[in-house]
Amino acid sequence: MLTEFRVVLAHDCLLATLTRENPALRMQEWCNRAVEVIQATGPEDVREDVVRRLKEEGSTFYFTENTGSRLDLLRKCRCMEYHSLLYRLESLGCMPLYPVTYEKGEESFRFLTFEPGQAENFLKELADEGHYRLLGKRLRETNEVPRLLVTTTEDLFDGLSDVQADLLRFAFERGYYDSPRRVTTEALAKAKGLARSTLEEHLRKGESRLVGNAAPLLEAWRQPPEKEAKAKSAKSKAPKRGGARDA
Repeated sequence: MLTEFRVVLAHDCLLATLTRENPALRMQEWCNRAVEVIQATGPEDVREDVVRRLKEEGSTFYFTENTGSRLDLLRKCRCMEYHSLLYRLESLGCMPLYPVTYEKGEESFRFLTFEPGQAENFLKELADEGHYRLLGKRLRETNEVPRLLVTTTEDLFDGLSDVQADLLRFAFERGYYDSPRRVTTEALAKAKGLARSTLEEHLRKGESRLVGNAAPLLEAWRQPPEKEAKAKSAKSKAPKRGGARDA
């Protein structure tokens, strides 16, 4: 049975340690067991310290760029050398879902299991590694896996009509999505020769389509708040009408 798990782990790996020492620092990681991509956001001096600490650890960099408010790193993977958690996860037959996020001293990630017992075996290893919290789990359909792994522009704009796309772009360029807004829907409608209600309906439908399509990216970018995760977990364990509990 295909199941997605969300986990947060507090332990002493270097990336988690760096975010614990610098609460304003946030990092995300992708890995294919050959190279790792790391993106870090935070104060410039903190990002510079990330590069220094990783070099001291022995990282081999293929690429580094520290511009604006983000640091981009490409380094040689050391998962097998350190027998990392995600390396062990894959050895148990599970599939990690990237990115892995490091924030405030904790490592959060998602993974898929395909057979009973896989998650339990991995969670035992997590318990030996540090303190972990299981934020939630959900059943997934097989056809959902590609979008969990990667979201393309075709996925993001799927179902968006040409009219909706044109009006969204037009509204954005005119400052409708600025804060505060620089233009009203009435002015946009007049410029396009449409009734205001018609333009507003196109914008609402286009916004709804984009947000719905972006949901997998939002899930990957930010773990749900712990209170929300606990509420979902409690709801899943609530007794059914017949008195039985969910598995």
